[in-house]
Formats: sequence, C-alpha cells, structure tokens
Amino acid sequence: MTAQRRDEPLSAASPKPLFAVEVTRDVRIPTPLPDVTLAATLIRPVGAGRVPALVTIYPYVKDAGAGIQNEAEMRWFAARGYACLLVDIRGTGASDGAQRATIDPTEADDGVAAIDWAAAQPWCTGDVGMWGMSYGAGLTLRTAARNPPHLKAILAIEGRVDVERDFVHPQGNAGCLGSVMWGGFMLYLQLLPPFEDYGSPAQTARWLRRRDEMEPWLMDFVRHQPGDPAWRAPSLDPAQISVPAFCVAGLRDLFRDPTVRAYEAIGGPKKLLFGPWAHSLPHMSPFGAIDFRALALEWWDHWLRGEDNGAMTSPPVTLCFSGGSPDWRQFDSWPPPAERIRFEADAAGVLVKASGERVIAIPFRTSPVTGALSGLYELPTNSFRPPLDQHEDDLLGTVFETGAHAEDMLIGGKPSLTVRWADEAAPERLVVHLTDVDSEGGSRLIAKGVLRDPAPGSRQVISLGAVGYRLAAGHRLRIVLSSSDFPRLWPLAKSAQQAVIAGLTLELPVVSQDAGVATAFAAPAYDDAVSPPFVQSVEPIWTIQRDLAADGVEVTVGGRMAALTPNREHRFEMNQMTTARVVRGDPAAASVHGRYSGSMQMQTGEVVKVEVTVRATATSVEADGKIDIDGKSVFSRQWSETVAVQGKGS
Repeated sequence: MTAQRRDEPLSAASPKPLFAVEVTRDVRIPTPLPDVTLAATLIRPVGAGRVPALVTIYPYVKDAGAGIQNEAEMRWFAARGYACLLVDIRGTGASDGAQRATIDPTEADDGVAAIDWAAAQPWCTGDVGMWGMSYGAGLTLRTAARNPPHLKAILAIEGRVDVERDFVHPQGNAGCLGSVMWGGFMLYLQLLPPFEDYGSPAQTARWLRRRDEMEPWLMDFVRHQPGDPAWRAPSLDPAQISVPAFCVAGLRDLFRDPTVRAYEAIGGPKKLLFGPWAHSLPHMSPFGAIDFRALALEWWDHWLRGEDNGAMTSPPVTLCFSGGSPDWRQFDSWPPPAERIRFEADAAGVLVKASGERVIAIPFRTSPVTGALSGLYELPTNSFRPPLDQHEDDLLGTVFETGAHAEDMLIGGKPSLTVRWADEAAPERLVVHLTDVDSEGGSRLIAKGVLRDPAPGSRQVISLGAVGYRLAAGHRLRIVLSSSDFPRLWPLAKSAQQAVIAGLTLELPVVSQDAGVATAFAAPAYDDAVSPPFVQSVEPIWTIQRDLAADGVEVTVGGRMAALTPNREHRFEMNQMTTARVVRGDPAAASVHGRYSGSMQMQTGEVVKVEVTVRATATSVEADGKIDIDGKSVFSRQWSETVAVQGKGS
C-alpha cells in the first residue's frame, strides 16, 4: 500500500508582490537602559497603511553579514504587506552597550524591546511576529518564552535551545572545531566598524567602546568546561512558550535535535517541518529546496492577519524521509506512529531481530582520528558538504551490522542504542554512528549519538536523535562504536581502556509504508529585481588531509567572499580559515588554528582591515585582534584563557 496523497502541493506558487518597499537603515530602538539603543533596519511596504511587523534579531551585524543574509527575505515579506525589522543585539553592529557574555540569560530583553517598539509605531497594527534561523531562532524561542503581549506567533528555523549541550559542548562533550571557528568569527565581527553613517561621532564612539570593553565569547568556551553550572543560566525551557510556533528542522543540520525538542515541549498551537536540509533556509538549500517563503507567508497571514487560509487545518507534522528521492509525509503527531523494532548483536557482531539481549564479549576498538568523513553538517557553516562515504572511519571503530533488508524500511522518530559494558572497564566517551550500507559496501551516515562517562558493568541508552530516513531494499544497517568524533569533539587525552562490550541492542522506530499523508512542495521562486544580490563572489573551502606517517588527520574549513554592504556604499572582502589537527599517537596535542580577516573599502575612501587569529587546544585558547586603517595600526590586543585540568568528557 502507499500513503494517502494530497491533490495539491503543500505550498503553491509564491504569491506575487503587492507593494513597493522602502528601507530605513538606522532606526534606533530604545531599551530600559537609558544609554542603550538598538540599531535596526526597517523595510516597509509603500502605501499599505498599518501592517503587522516581523522582527528578526542577530549578533551578525545588520549592515554586513546579517543584512546580506536576511535583506532578501525582509524585502520579500515587505512586498506582501509586512513591516520587517532586522535588529543588532546589544553590543554588536551599530547597537549601543557592551556585548553580553555567552552565559548571560538576558539577551531576550532585546527581543522584548524590539517587539514593544514595533507594536507602538503608527505604521503597525500592534500585532508582531518574530522569526530567525540559527542564532536568530534561539533568540526567537527565548523571547517567546517571556510571552510579550504583542507577540502573536513565531517561526524558529534550525535553532538551539541549550547553548552548552547543543553547540559549545555537544551532549556534554567539549566541542572542538565548531566552537573555535564560530568564536573566532564572532570576534572578527566585533572588531568591524559600524557601516551605516561610518565616521560619524556617534558611530565612532560605539566602535571605540566596543573595542575597549569586549570580552570574546571564545574565552567562555574554555573557561566554562562541560558540566560547568554556569551553562545552566542561559538554557531555555520551551515549555514556557504559549504563542503559536512554527518549528523548522533539517536532517543534516547541527540544531536538528534542539529544534525538535522545542517543538515537543511547546504547549500552544504549533507546526513542525522536518526536511532533508543542512544549515540553510529551506528555499536556499543546495538539495531538497522547497518554496518555503509561501509556507511562512501562509503562517503569518493566519496568525497576524486572522486569515482563514488553511494554515492550521492540515496535519501539524510534515516529515521528509531522506535516503533517496525526498518522500514527504504529513502526520498528526511527532514522532509519527511507528513500530519499535529491536536488533540484538550476536557474538559475531551481527545484528539480528530478537526479543532478548544476548550475552557477547566483543572488544571495543577506537581511534582519535575518527570522524572527519562525517561532513560539515554538525559545524556552524553555511557551506554545506554532505557526509562522505563512512567506510574508512567505520574500519577504525567497533562494527555491528544487519543483513540485507528484503524491502524498504521507513525510519521515523528517534532510534536508540543500548550498550552493556563488561565489569572491568568502559571508555570515557561513547560515540555511535548509524549508517546505511549499500550493495557495494558504501556507508552513508544516517544519525549519531554520544554519551559521556559510560560506567563499567552498566547498561546505558544512547539516543541517536530525530530521523526521517528511507533504507532501500537490499541495504544493511550498520552501527559503529568509537570514542572519537573529530573535529566535532576534542579527542580524549588518553587512549581508551581495554573495554569489552557485553551486550548491544538497536531499537528503530519503523513507520508503515502507507502511513501519513503524502505531499509535495512547489519549487522555490526568486526575484532579484525586488531583492538585488549583494554577494559578488564566494569560494567555500573544505579539505581533509591524511598524515600517513604519523597516522593523523587535518581538517580545514573556511571560505572567501566579496560583497557589497546592504546600503551598497562599502565593499568588503573576507577570508576565513580554520584547521583542526590530531595524530593517533598523541591525541592530547590536538589543536585548532583559525584566521579571520577582511578588507573594507569605505565610502570615505579609507581602507579598514581587520584580522583575528586563534590558537586553541582542549584546555587553552589564545586570540589576537588587529585593526588597520589605511595601513596604520589603530588597535591590537590579545586575549587568552587556560584551564588547569582538561574537563572530563573532553
């Protein structure tokens, strides 16, 4: 049988623009602090009268990176009757004040201030929506948990809930390349000058204060090791959110699981869209792209305009089963109805269907160079590169495998693995890979899980996260156990003890082939006439180099970009490169080096150059920041942080 099918695509062709738009680039939003205003770009429909407002807030500089990434979206919604506000959070971009620490829980104050200000403007109906992707999604959720009265609905795309466990120290394990790369890039952004009204006394004063007072977030990442109670302060409880929420997750996104967790916890009206994407807007993805703007507009029109447009009449969960051609299904619940099927490991490492755990004795194998083939989807980069063939990494770990499956299998929900250790020893960390093995032996990553501090003699359950995946007939499932996921996690300083696996059970949520309502999406539509492009050139970089003599691996991620600022008055070129390296014989010496630099041709004729370099180990970080104007040094500073003992699980 096949699933019931909708007659029409879930998103039809994008609605045409209704209005011309006007842009105001330096709106000042008051806050409860008398000396702090927030800088914003406002894009409104011309001649539309009073309209609802959509608020987006980032630390990525509205007049540079955040504007380049978001202005096209703002113009699109403004042309369809919404006032769109892009805001720099306090202490970033052109906003006043000092930048908050990573562990400061008060950043939602800026979201509340922006919502209250927008609702009070004569051009606004008083109804406000808030949305964002990644950091912007996390801040949207955090602001919604405060329940400001004018906030009527939110849209959270691929965002974090817990800054420690979702990003800095994944699942409580010290994060490596990702947190260093993002921290170095954020320091670079903090050193940039304000672009709008560059050179004015007010903007110059903001720039000077920021340079003198800031403390890079990167220092917090080392200062507060995994499990530090300080990380609990900024954690978010999505159960406090009562406004209607539209959550969007991607199978290959680093914030897939926190987005799904947020959806599960939210108690009010809600929808979940779970697609095949990585860290990108669904209509901008290099694979599986859909006309997401039309879906978002339908959401906003329903909750901010009161339109009875069917936004909430279809099933609330829309899930893509990846693994082949995208197979979209709608369900009434998450996780979708499924049969839990168990596979037990036998003494030869074969996973067989069974009802009871078998007693086995299989030595645990691992290597600190494992993980580089997993792709970039769990690192904070928009330059998506999918997981490579996992076969070489698989050979470095402990492998368990099913036989070939006679028919397709739909996995929908959260697979889990139960591991029992012999009494003598257990590794300090357990990393689990679930892969799809084809008839030629190619191994394709489906999901991961990680657990800190397994205990000898214990039985522990590891969640492999939210999944929507189709395993093709003739393919096998493979479980690979190791203690490494480099460069996502810092390698363990010491080699794993001689642990023995005494039992292993894989449990899969298997969805019926005819379950749900099959649906489809229209292809994305773009209009450069309404949203002129700012990026002139872009060159992503991703390399993996093997050191065959030392048995090491080096992973480099970065890119080069040339672009105009959103006001089209300044041109800048940026280069960023982050390299992580480890060798098998000395995992404690693993290191990350980063360089983030840019040259900006200002409208005054001045050339401003900013450069940040970072050097990090699992227990220390050093960062240098420099600013030159027309070849003359105007700023140079170094920051450093060291912890005495490497944190457990790092």
